[in-house]
Amino acid sequence: MGGLFLSDAVNKAFLGISFSMEKNKSRVVYVVDLDYTIVNVETTSHFLEFLGCQRLLSLMKPFLIFAQVCTLVFFRLFKTGIDFSKYLKLRVCLKNLDKALIDTLAHRYVEMLLGNNSLLNEQVLKFLSKVHETHLTVLLTASISPIANCFYDLGFRKVYSSEIVYRNKRFHRIRDLYGHKHVIIKAFLNFRDISEVVIVDDSPEKEIIELTKKDQRLKIINPCTLKATMR
Repeated sequence: MGGLFLSDAVNKAFLGISFSMEKNKSRVVYVVDLDYTIVNVETTSHFLEFLGCQRLLSLMKPFLIFAQVCTLVFFRLFKTGIDFSKYLKLRVCLKNLDKALIDTLAHRYVEMLLGNNSLLNEQVLKFLSKVHETHLTVLLTASISPIANCFYDLGFRKVYSSEIVYRNKRFHRIRDLYGHKHVIIKAFLNFRDISEVVIVDDSPEKEIIELTKKDQRLKIINPCTLKATMR
């Protein structure tokens, strides 16, 4: 499931991005994670708590644990799938909300995030403020699209995230990026104009780590090491 929709999504998205690099930009692309990288929370669950779903999520805990086990089993057996725990939480908490309201609430949530220094990784933000000026930067996150798209305002050229699919303008399902980020990284590496892909991620997928062994243009930076990297 993931591979099919991602292949189409990546191909269409790249058609919309001019990768004939701008004159004042290098040929290095920075691909940055969101959760526990730019911010110090898991944004999808944190967003649902922001909406007041704490008690409901607490009551769902046994089901969420089972869903997490199912996620691990599916990925181990079939090398694909979605985060069932995330889907279940979203299905229960967002089912009665329309798209416009979800987008509005997500925008308010991100405003709250960016206004709370304790929830931000200041070192990553400082790093981004420098690389945005001279490099192409991409946000690559399994967080849901209404949240992730708000981060275009930080200067990202493109945002890839878990897309919410709506039916009759209401939440229907998600096209989950969980476990599939490596598909997009592979697509970047196929572009000859790109000389290097630098990933800033606290916990990169094992497939991405394997890619670093096959392609010298791919580099991973842990957010915790950014302070030393910037010196």
